[in-house]
Amino acid sequence: MKFNYELKRVIAHENLHKWFNSKIFGQYLDEQGYNCWFIEGFTDYYTNYLNSKHNIITLNDYLNSYNKILANYYTSPFRYMTNSNISEAIHDDDIFAIAYWRGMIIAHELNFLIQNSTKYNNKLSLDEYIKYLIRLSGSSYTHFDLNILAKTLFDFTGHDFSNYIDNIKRTNILVNAQYILDNKAFLLLKETEEIIYDFDIAQSQLKWIVQGVNSDSKSFQNGLRNKQKILNITTNSSGHLFFKVKDQNGTKTVKIPQKIKKVLIPQYKLIN
Repeated sequence: MKFNYELKRVIAHENLHKWFNSKIFGQYLDEQGYNCWFIEGFTDYYTNYLNSKHNIITLNDYLNSYNKILANYYTSPFRYMTNSNISEAIHDDDIFAIAYWRGMIIAHELNFLIQNSTKYNNKLSLDEYIKYLIRLSGSSYTHFDLNILAKTLFDFTGHDFSNYIDNIKRTNILVNAQYILDNKAFLLLKETEEIIYDFDIAQSQLKWIVQGVNSDSKSFQNGLRNKQKILNITTNSSGHLFFKVKDQNGTKTVKIPQKIKKVLIPQYKLIN
């Protein structure tokens, strides 16, 4: 393989799983799925952060990758999937990707919040907290969850993170960090396009059963019906989505109607 950005990312990511692994942050399969946002998302955060810090990738590579993740996350119909939902869909790439993206965003946000806490005169970062968390994993607790995250963050910084943890529980993950990459890049908003569907595509794809179709919708006109079983999902070269569905009348392929909405998404730019 060509020693490109993706190969460098994969090598670093898999090596970092020695620290961010299921033995520490989820001993059982359901815990691993529920905590995937942390196990995989924080691993991806440190994959890019350490690669850029040691000049294995450039800062532009880092920002291009993270900005793409932010765009994908903010425009995904699966953005509000709960961690429990995601743990049920580990074989669905569209849904499971949310865990990676969500964890990476949370890592950036927590790093900014920790760096701006005053208990240690703003000298701490996410690095020190992760070391602290891993040390505790062998003694103080055996089950990692959001409540443990809230408690350990308070013990570590003396700052109450309960509001932020509540947002994570509600899957209301917002990008508020004004700076990332040790203050080398700043936050701005950029207009992009989001695809809107007129039925509940998130729950439909989670259960592989069509849900949320109204009789006056374009999806209904195209032949989509509630309770149809989804057999296959494909995308053509133009980006249009197709569901192969089955009901009492047989099997058919339905083109999924899409609407385009202009939205503002967070992006980061290097400080000149």
